[in-house]
Amino acid sequence: MKSIYKYLLVVPLMATTFLVAQEDQRFQYDSFSIQPLGLYKGQLNQEGISGRVDLNFRTGKKRISLAAHAGSEANFLSASGEFVSFEGLYGYSFKPIPRVELDLQIGLSVIRFESNGTDLFSGLDTFFVQAPKSTQVSDAGLVGKYLLGVPLLVKIRIPTGPRFSLGLQGGYHFNKLVNFAHWGIVLQWNKRRQ
Repeated sequence: MKSIYKYLLVVPLMATTFLVAQEDQRFQYDSFSIQPLGLYKGQLNQEGISGRVDLNFRTGKKRISLAAHAGSEANFLSASGEFVSFEGLYGYSFKPIPRVELDLQIGLSVIRFESNGTDLFSGLDTFFVQAPKSTQVSDAGLVGKYLLGVPLLVKIRIPTGPRFSLGLQGGYHFNKLVNFAHWGIVLQWNKRRQ
């Protein structure tokens, strides 16, 4: 139950993002996107698959997104790790060339790393304050760490109709524990525009 409170830390952050983003232009829902199967690679040679869901809002050319991002290593012979990230992102959307839309965003996130082997986190205690014992699971050798991060996101989309876009999405996630890059195909359902 105590771990839920750590995720609630992101709620005031997202509320502040919305307040900063509101200007004299109308703030409105814009789209929903999903990255059903992506790849990620961490700085300590972690590799795996990931998935991402974004809820996007717009005010003029500015874009605000709330996202959930999760990934897991596909390593069954040795220690494996996984992460879950809840993100609030802010940035711009524009068309560099006709029929192509580009989104550039930066934000803040609450991220949780978990490993079923201690070698994933070995040697990192000098860079990261140890998680409280309530967040570490004692059985099966699971070790979990919570921290704040700074995600960067780039999304290149081609509208295939008035309500759907297909594209590529990639980014980089900075944090004190394991920085990682991610990329994959993105499917986006847009609000119908006039």
